[in-house]
Amino acid sequence: MREDYDDEFWERHSIRRPRNLMGIVDSFERLVDSCPNEREIQSFLEDVPWLLAEQFPHCHAILPQFSLSGQFVADFVAPERSSGGTFWFLIEI
Repeated sequence: MREDYDDEFWERHSIRRPRNLMGIVDSFERLVDSCPNEREIQSFLEDVPWLLAEQFPHCHAILPQFSLSGQFVADFVAPERSSGGTFWFLIEI
Protein backbone atom coordinates (compact mmCIF):
# COMPACT_ATOMS: atom_id res chain seq x y z
CA MET A 1 0.00 0.00 0.00
CA ARG A 2 1.10 3.55 -0.60
CA GLU A 3 2.81 5.52 2.16
CA ASP A 4 1.98 8.94 0.71
CA TYR A 5 -1.62 9.43 1.88
CA ASP A 6 -2.06 13.08 2.75
CA ASP A 7 -3.19 14.68 6.01
CA GLU A 8 -6.73 15.13 4.67
CA PHE A 9 -7.03 11.37 4.12
CA TRP A 10 -5.95 10.64 7.71
CA GLU A 11 -8.20 13.34 9.16
CA ARG A 12 -11.22 12.05 7.22
CA HIS A 13 -10.72 8.54 8.62
CA SER A 14 -9.56 9.56 12.09
CA ILE A 15 -11.12 7.72 15.03
CA ARG A 16 -12.37 9.74 17.95
CA ARG A 17 -12.77 8.21 21.39
CA PRO A 18 -16.50 8.05 22.23
CA ARG A 19 -17.81 9.35 25.54
CA ASN A 20 -19.98 6.41 26.58
CA LEU A 21 -17.38 3.64 26.43
CA MET A 22 -19.16 1.19 28.71
CA GLY A 23 -22.46 1.71 26.88
CA ILE A 24 -20.76 0.86 23.60
CA VAL A 25 -19.06 -2.21 25.04
CA ASP A 26 -22.36 -3.36 26.59
CA SER A 27 -24.17 -2.85 23.26
CA PHE A 28 -21.54 -4.88 21.42
CA GLU A 29 -21.73 -7.64 24.00
CA ARG A 30 -25.52 -7.81 23.62
CA LEU A 31 -25.12 -7.93 19.84
CA VAL A 32 -22.63 -10.80 20.01
CA ASP A 33 -24.85 -12.68 22.49
CA SER A 34 -27.74 -12.45 19.99
CA CYS A 35 -25.85 -14.59 17.42
CA PRO A 36 -25.83 -11.89 14.71
CA ASN A 37 -24.95 -12.40 11.09
CA GLU A 38 -21.78 -10.89 9.61
CA ARG A 39 -23.62 -7.88 8.16
CA GLU A 40 -24.95 -6.88 11.60
CA ILE A 41 -21.46 -7.02 13.11
CA GLN A 42 -20.03 -5.10 10.13
CA SER A 43 -22.65 -2.39 10.52
CA PHE A 44 -22.06 -2.03 14.27
CA LEU A 45 -18.29 -1.77 13.85
CA GLU A 46 -18.67 0.76 11.03
CA ASP A 47 -20.75 2.89 13.41
CA VAL A 48 -18.28 2.44 16.27
CA PRO A 49 -14.85 1.88 14.66
CA TRP A 50 -13.19 2.81 17.94
CA LEU A 51 -13.70 -0.81 19.10
CA LEU A 52 -11.39 -2.02 16.34
CA ALA A 53 -8.89 0.82 16.60
CA GLU A 54 -8.37 0.11 20.30
CA GLN A 55 -6.97 -3.31 19.43
CA PHE A 56 -3.84 -1.75 17.90
CA PRO A 57 -1.46 0.56 19.82
CA HIS A 58 -0.85 3.04 16.97
CA CYS A 59 -4.13 2.81 15.04
CA HIS A 60 -6.00 6.08 14.64
CA ALA A 61 -8.11 5.20 11.60
CA ILE A 62 -10.30 2.32 10.46
CA LEU A 63 -11.22 1.91 6.80
CA PRO A 64 -14.38 -0.16 6.19
CA GLN A 65 -15.04 -2.22 3.05
CA PHE A 66 -11.55 -1.53 1.72
CA SER A 67 -11.02 -2.56 -1.90
CA LEU A 68 -7.83 -4.45 -2.70
CA SER A 69 -7.19 -3.63 -6.36
CA GLY A 70 -10.88 -4.11 -7.14
CA GLN A 71 -10.52 -7.87 -6.88
CA PHE A 72 -11.06 -8.40 -3.14
CA VAL A 73 -12.63 -6.38 -0.34
CA ALA A 74 -11.44 -6.49 3.27
CA ASP A 75 -14.16 -5.95 5.88
CA PHE A 76 -11.86 -3.40 7.52
CA VAL A 77 -8.30 -2.16 7.26
CA ALA A 78 -6.49 -0.87 10.34
CA PRO A 79 -3.43 1.21 9.44
CA GLU A 80 -0.94 1.55 12.28
CA ARG A 81 1.24 4.61 11.90
CA SER A 82 4.40 4.75 13.94
CA SER A 83 7.98 5.94 13.58
CA GLY A 84 8.69 2.66 11.78
CA GLY A 85 6.20 3.50 9.01
CA THR A 86 2.63 2.50 8.30
CA PHE A 87 1.63 -1.11 8.75
CA TRP A 88 -1.70 -2.24 7.28
CA PHE A 89 -3.76 -4.90 9.03
CA LEU A 90 -6.63 -6.53 7.13
CA ILE A 91 -9.61 -7.51 9.29
CA GLU A 92 -12.13 -10.11 8.19
CA ILE A 93 -15.21 -10.83 10.27
